[in-house]
Amino acid sequence: MQLKTVSPEAPVKDTFNKKVSSDAMRVIPNRVLNNALEDKTIFGTGNPDWAVQYLGFINWLSSVEGTLKQQDYQLKKLDYKLAKKDYEDNEITKEVLAKKAAKYRQAKEEFQRV
Repeated sequence: MQLKTVSPEAPVKDTFNKKVSSDAMRVIPNRVLNNALEDKTIFGTGNPDWAVQYLGFINWLSSVEGTLKQQDYQLKKLDYKLAKKDYEDNEITKEVLAKKAAKYRQAKEEFQRV
C-alpha cells in the first residue's frame, strides 16, 4: 500500500481525506491507543472487527492530525507574511519578525514530518 503525501498548500479538506504518511501511522497508535484508551474502551465501541478498531481508527486519527498541522502551518505562514508587511511599514521590530519567522519554520517542519 502506497501512502499519499499532501502538499501544505493543498485544500484542508483534501488533507483530511488522504493518508498523510507512514510516520503518523507509527506515532498515533503509541500516543493514543497505548496511552489514552484501554482495550475495553476500544472493543466497546460496537465495532469489534479488528480492521475497523485498529486500522480504521488509526487512519482517521492520522488524517485529523495531518489536517490540524496543515492548518497550523497555513496560519503561521499568513501571520509571517503579515509580519513582513508590518516590518516594512515600521509597525513591528526586527525581533518580532524573527519570532514570527521561527514559528512559521517550526510549523512547516512539523507538517512535513506528518
